[in-house]
Amino acid sequence: MATVSDPDDFTVCSICLQTFTSPKFLPCLHTFCEHCLQGWIEAQTYQQYSGVYNALRLTVIRVHRVHRAMKATRKHKLIGLEDVLRDLKCLSSNEMCNEHADEVIKLYCVDHDQPCCTICGAASHRKCDTVLELSEAAKDVSNTKRFRDLFDNLNQSEKDIGNAAKSLEENLSQLNREKLNIERSAKELKDALMNQIIALHNRFLKQLSDAYTCAAVEISADTEKCYLQQKVVKNSRQIFEKS
Repeated sequence: MATVSDPDDFTVCSICLQTFTSPKFLPCLHTFCEHCLQGWIEAQTYQQYSGVYNALRLTVIRVHRVHRAMKATRKHKLIGLEDVLRDLKCLSSNEMCNEHADEVIKLYCVDHDQPCCTICGAASHRKCDTVLELSEAAKDVSNTKRFRDLFDNLNQSEKDIGNAAKSLEENLSQLNREKLNIERSAKELKDALMNQIIALHNRFLKQLSDAYTCAAVEISADTEKCYLQQKVVKNSRQIFEKS
C-alpha cells in the first residue's frame, strides 16, 4: 500500500501514515488501523511486563551473588520459588554447617541463638548452658517473637498477593470492557460512514440525472430549431426553382 503524503487526511492512520485498513474508532474520537492498534497494545504490554520480569530476574541474581559472597551463607542451599510452590518438602532439606561442609546442622545453642553441627557443639559450645537438639528447640518456636513476626509477614504477603491477583482480574475485566466499547464505537463509525457514503452517492446520482435532463432538453430544442431552419431553407430553394 502506498504511503499517503497528507497525514491530516481523515482516511490516514496516524501510526502507519497509510490509508486505513480495518479502521477502529476509539472513544477519544481517534481512529487507527486494527493491526496498528493491536501492535501498539502488544508493544506496550510487553514493555511493561518485560521490565517487571527483568527486575525480578536481576533481584534473584543479586541474591545468589550476595549469598555466595558472604562467608556465613556461601554454603547455604538456595531453593527457587518455583521449586517451593511445586513441592513444599524441599523446605525441609538438611542444612549444612558453615564451618564443616560435610556436617548437617542438628543442634541449637540457646545462649548464642545459633544453630550448629555436632562438631561445632563439641568445639565451640561445650561451655554453653543450653544446647538443644533442633527438634527439641523447635517445640516452643511458635511462641517466639521471631516466629510471630514471620507468621504475620506471611499472612500479609498472602493478602498482598491476593490483592494483586484481584487487581489483575479487574484490569482484565476493564480491558474486556474497553475492547467491547471500541468494537461498538468502530461499528457506529462504520455505519455512519456507510450512511454518509450512501447519501453522497444518491446526491451524485440526483445531480447527474438533473444535469442530463437539462442538457437533453437543450439539445432537443436546438435539434428542433435546426429542423425548422432546414425546412425554411428548403422552401426558399423550391420557390427559386419555380421562378
